[in-house]
Amino acid sequence: MAVEFGTKAGTLQQLYGRLRSAKVLPLVITSRDELAASQDSLLARIAELGCEKLIVRSSSRSEDTVSTSNAGAFLSLANISASDTKALLEAIEQVGASMPESSDEILIQPMLDSIALCGVGFSVDKESSAPYFCISYDTSGDNASVTSGNTNAILNFVQYRGAPCSDPLMARVVALISELELIFSCRSLDVEFAFVKDSSERVEELYCLQVRPLVMQHKRDLYEMITPRALERLSKRIKALSAPHPNVLGEKAIFGVMPDWNPAEIIGLKPKRLALSLYKEIVTDGVWAYQRDNYGYRNLRSHPLMHSFLGIPYIDVRVSFNSFIPKHLDKDIATKLVDYYLQALESTPESHDKIEFDIVFSCYDFSTPNRLRKLLEHGFNDNELKRVEFALLNLTNSVLAPDSGLYRKDLEKSQKLESRYSAIVDSNLSLYDKIYWLLEECKRFGTLPFAGVARAAFIAMQILRSLVEIGFLTEKEMQIFLASLNTQAKQLSKDMTHLQEDGLEEFLARYGHLRAGSYDITSPRYDEGFDYYFGCKTGGAHLEHIGATNDSSSAILESPSATESHKAQLEQIELESKSLDSMDCPPCQVSSTMTAPQWINHADKLACNDSSFSHCERSEAIHTNTQKLDSSALDKSAKERPAPNHHFLSDDRLRALDFLLKEHGLEICASDLLIFLQQAIEGRESVKFAFSKLLSKALSYIKELGESLQISVSDMAHLDIKSILSLYASLYKESPKERFLQEIAANKQEYDLTCALKLPPLITKPEEVFAFFSSKVIPNFITQKLAIGKVIKLDSATQQNLQGSIVLIESADPGYDYLFTKGIAGFVTCYGGSNSHMAIRASELQIPAVIGVGEHAYQAYANASTIQIDCQAQQIVCL
Repeated sequence: MAVEFGTKAGTLQQLYGRLRSAKVLPLVITSRDELAASQDSLLARIAELGCEKLIVRSSSRSEDTVSTSNAGAFLSLANISASDTKALLEAIEQVGASMPESSDEILIQPMLDSIALCGVGFSVDKESSAPYFCISYDTSGDNASVTSGNTNAILNFVQYRGAPCSDPLMARVVALISELELIFSCRSLDVEFAFVKDSSERVEELYCLQVRPLVMQHKRDLYEMITPRALERLSKRIKALSAPHPNVLGEKAIFGVMPDWNPAEIIGLKPKRLALSLYKEIVTDGVWAYQRDNYGYRNLRSHPLMHSFLGIPYIDVRVSFNSFIPKHLDKDIATKLVDYYLQALESTPESHDKIEFDIVFSCYDFSTPNRLRKLLEHGFNDNELKRVEFALLNLTNSVLAPDSGLYRKDLEKSQKLESRYSAIVDSNLSLYDKIYWLLEECKRFGTLPFAGVARAAFIAMQILRSLVEIGFLTEKEMQIFLASLNTQAKQLSKDMTHLQEDGLEEFLARYGHLRAGSYDITSPRYDEGFDYYFGCKTGGAHLEHIGATNDSSSAILESPSATESHKAQLEQIELESKSLDSMDCPPCQVSSTMTAPQWINHADKLACNDSSFSHCERSEAIHTNTQKLDSSALDKSAKERPAPNHHFLSDDRLRALDFLLKEHGLEICASDLLIFLQQAIEGRESVKFAFSKLLSKALSYIKELGESLQISVSDMAHLDIKSILSLYASLYKESPKERFLQEIAANKQEYDLTCALKLPPLITKPEEVFAFFSSKVIPNFITQKLAIGKVIKLDSATQQNLQGSIVLIESADPGYDYLFTKGIAGFVTCYGGSNSHMAIRASELQIPAVIGVGEHAYQAYANASTIQIDCQAQQIVCL
């Protein structure tokens, strides 16, 4: 017969002496009523515990129920001396006073010492009931670090329930949880545990510290969506893709969600089928490799860069590493380089979102000779280093060439986008034909040249940063140069500052096509949701034009998978290089990037602050450069080209830079280098801005197509783009509606599996499909909702109204529980894990939250005025 849950103390009392897989500490249960009536008797019972240190814990009847955990709501006091009667009685009184009733239980137990590992384990995913054991733990010896959320030194282990656990310690925790499931006849458990060391410092005993039911009311139940067969097929596919390939260098494959063109940031970790297939169609299936080849790297044409693993987009990192090898480098050296890159990434998986900074040598800059020296520690010799250096130098010179650099031709090519756009939109073509040709022109004159200009911009930033690294420029001088650039961020900021009601039409004519989610059909355009993007004066926004409801003033929206509500997916609108060529910006599982509105009233400050600008300039790409480049200027000779922004350099410094360039073999003069830096960084913005117009219009036509077939926009989000494009050249006797609806239904079911699926951000072996460890900063998204609000960084001096805001707090401390009464739209913490008290409370109350984003990303969000959280897509965007 199943045991019923009681209070925290009552449940542990029932388990004491009964549990086989772990121990339960001896306990004394009391209350403030007993303390007042029989203090001496209580002290005598406590003395029978026979320990030096005690922990006094709350055990209220309002804690740990099936409807609410009230995790961390009441006080617990640790390390109380058993011999200090006054301190002990005060602790009992304080804990009792923190609970609502004088009869509420107070739990007293020996304090564990010599803790080797402690943590919290869930028997299922707490958001979706997906069949995974989810265990968070740390090894600091602090028995409250995981639940308090005050550290990022948390390790996570995820184990599919249908597979055996191979890690000895985690297997013991899984056995404990499994036994508790049988005892309580409950599938959804929250278990706190600790391992202690014996006298020889070996991990010995496992203790069960607390058991409670997970609150799963009003949540989707996806327990049955993940099957062993699906995971076995995925594991076999990863194994097959990891085998040696005759045309790809490297002994094995690695797959990641953030390297290279960074799908986690651009379309989200769990995009719907239309967004995923669009990104593949116009970027990762072919365009990416075509342009790498053009720019002097190895030819990887016909190799898709991105794979969909049961709906989650992963970059083939081995293919990516191959594509950063100069094409004329000796094959044997190239093979050694790729294998070195793969080994380096596997040993430092935290570098997966910044491979071009921490691992790969993809261009030549002033620090390259020194950085290459580390290869000597990995089996390379001096001759091989010189050949790598020479190959990188030749490739970089071909990009820098003042009159023949490919990026200049790409900038010219992109100038045709506007006329191509107008010709299609103004034509009498059918909707199918317009969609087809908009995307074809988008590839040919948009994403293809953008891939090239973005590569040149990455090289530009590398060179600029290396000038600081070698001491030629100061940080301030680099900031001055960057601030002098004429970016779209500045232009948009100016246009918004001077925007009047009578000027809205002109503003929307210029910017109306932009969307927070470039590839998301459910994300409103600026001309569809101006108030949503720009009207958030006091916090939460609303999306009335698509039927989303606004509860009070906090903008907490249901995901479209749960309702028909429109969702503005948090696609970071591509801070160029990181999203495109691995510029170093805060990871966001995730995704953590910025869109155009972020620069409103802030662009100049961001441009002048290097840490902010380096984050911002990588994301400016889609909302950038409303000023078209003068193509005639691109054809001028070096003498006729516009003067670069070198007012911060004296003539002597320019001559010194000329000498430095010659010394390094870079075939460009100082003035032309500064022109290159300016044109490349500004140019990538103009191209992204231009091609996004075609992409956005194609999405609008797809929406219109759905309306003509009486298919909702939220359903069209689940249709593969190839199903639409194929109709350009294929005619069937029946309307495509039924075919579309069948595909949508199947893809919706697949998307349920995707939502339930748990995979690591970096897959290094097929077995990680079933179980994996993750120890680095990976944000934890709570609920499946979307929220938008004004950013308020909470500290002791914060007195402002929090209604409808997104609150930033450094740690997921349960002391911040009062926030849940303030009508906040959501919150973000710097530290903490998915099993912290605040994570549990947010999940129960269904308040969108992101727990443990890390210091770098946290600071970026603190600098923003408004942010949007999309927990289903697992993305954050600064607006």
